[in-house]
Amino acid sequence: MLLEFDDSWILLKDTPSVHEMNLIKEGRAIEALPSLILEWSIDDPITFKTCMRLKAGIVSRIINVVLESVNYILKQDELELKLILKSLMRGINVPEVDKKILELYNTTLYLVDHRGNVANFPNSGGYLDQPFDMMYFLRIFRQAFSEWQNENQPKGR
Repeated sequence: MLLEFDDSWILLKDTPSVHEMNLIKEGRAIEALPSLILEWSIDDPITFKTCMRLKAGIVSRIINVVLESVNYILKQDELELKLILKSLMRGINVPEVDKKILELYNTTLYLVDHRGNVANFPNSGGYLDQPFDMMYFLRIFRQAFSEWQNENQPKGR
């Protein structure tokens, strides 16, 4: 995403990682800025010290844009999302589902194995390096998948 200011611009990541969202949640947003910012028009390199020199209004605008990028998944109720996922697993078409959530669902099917365990991460690196929205969705998907499996398992009585 490109943010333009009076005489400068800042290019941000499309989605924050789990680590960056944890830092923002803890109130340490300045520490997340060097990894959120891809490029800027300032001649200095992107470091923690140079990010500390940004005005508070610019930092708050950056954080608001970052939070808006994951708001579509955070505003969704977890229970409602679980019910939607269970319906999709049963093969029922749910027409009022957000397009981004359907894309996450289709991507998630490639990341989990037949038991619902995470077989692959979407990006290289560890858990904290993965996109926040994907990992949030994956956590809810795993819960819904295990509930769906328990409902469909034959009772051994």
